[in-house]
Amino acid sequence: MTPRKKYRNAKSEAFTLAVLKWKDRLWMNHWLIDLLDSPEKTKQGSRDALACIVPRPSYWSATLYYDGTQMKRQDDEEVERAALHEVCHLVIAPIVSWAADLVNDMIPRGADEVYGKQLAV
Repeated sequence: MTPRKKYRNAKSEAFTLAVLKWKDRLWMNHWLIDLLDSPEKTKQGSRDALACIVPRPSYWSATLYYDGTQMKRQDDEEVERAALHEVCHLVIAPIVSWAADLVNDMIPRGADEVYGKQLAV
């Protein structure tokens, strides 16, 4: 193993540990997260992201893609910040899912019926 690859693995390990730390601190331990080193999945428009998470709130699971090659160029603080940022997406994922369902419910039937449905819950 070359030192370069070893360093990349160390940064990837630091990212994994930071995700686990923030997952615990933000009370997200009920989520199952698969971490995958997949640079092509982290591309967002014209810029490359360090990581990208795809949550599935109804199953309390997510896939977190990260770019190990790009990560090795980041300092420890940036790796920590990226981990926190991705775990924060899990915090709001159920709210985003609920809001999307609410909007989708409004479209076919109209606001009055949806509003009445929400009051009945």
